[in-house]
Amino acid sequence: MFHHKKFIELSHVLTPTSPTWEGVAAFTSSLACDYESCTTTTKFRVQKLCLHAGVGTHIDAPAHCIPGGRTVEMLSLRELIAPCLVIDVSAQPGPTSLVSVETVQQFEELYQAKFTAHVLRDAAFSCSSGRAEKERLSPAHPGEDRRSVLKDVSDNKNLFTDSIVLFKTNWSRKWSQPEQYRNDLQFPAISGEAAQYLVDRGALAIGIDTLSPDRPGNQFPTHDVVLGANRYLIENLTNLDRLPPIGATLMVMPLALAGATEAPARVIGIVDL
Repeated sequence: MFHHKKFIELSHVLTPTSPTWEGVAAFTSSLACDYESCTTTTKFRVQKLCLHAGVGTHIDAPAHCIPGGRTVEMLSLRELIAPCLVIDVSAQPGPTSLVSVETVQQFEELYQAKFTAHVLRDAAFSCSSGRAEKERLSPAHPGEDRRSVLKDVSDNKNLFTDSIVLFKTNWSRKWSQPEQYRNDLQFPAISGEAAQYLVDRGALAIGIDTLSPDRPGNQFPTHDVVLGANRYLIENLTNLDRLPPIGATLMVMPLALAGATEAPARVIGIVDL
């Protein structure tokens, strides 16, 4: 099944020195029991972890900002495993840059036709695989269902619908230098207008390779828009330069913590070889 796929790690390794919003350590690991002190025949090393929920690569669930909103364990697998799009904004990676709605629209104009062609090919293959049987059952209208499906796809399939949209700023290259990565909370961010445009077009989630899609001085408009629309955010991604603009699949695997408004996540990109 996965012989012709490549898996790409999009999560940072979490350490006590990993960059954080507060600028202080938000993760520690200690030993509750080690091999030498273990009294069983089979020896174990047992660790105790202490961490903030929103540390390292992680997700924000709607409840992070929205009272009564969904928490992490309520997100469906369909939302967490989905096609992904990568919008490259690294040409303007300055700490005060803000992704505009025009940038998102330019990406849409560039890739919508390619995306529609790709979806139509998949739909045509799916229809063709069952066409012989359908035509045997309905000989008076051969190919009618297939044409109907293809027209529906062509007319209605938006580039962003049911996809996870990632923004590549290349800010993640600073991760090994926590002070530069945090940068007094000045880093590339996403405008509320761009976030609203994506939500209106059915995006499942928005992710970015910085501490947050919002800088504190901007009053967190992307959090308000995305979480307010019952979607989720992914923060502190890495290796987005290894994903194509369209055609990849994303697996977002947060810890299923009851009542959590945030959770660390392993995020994996899947691309065709």
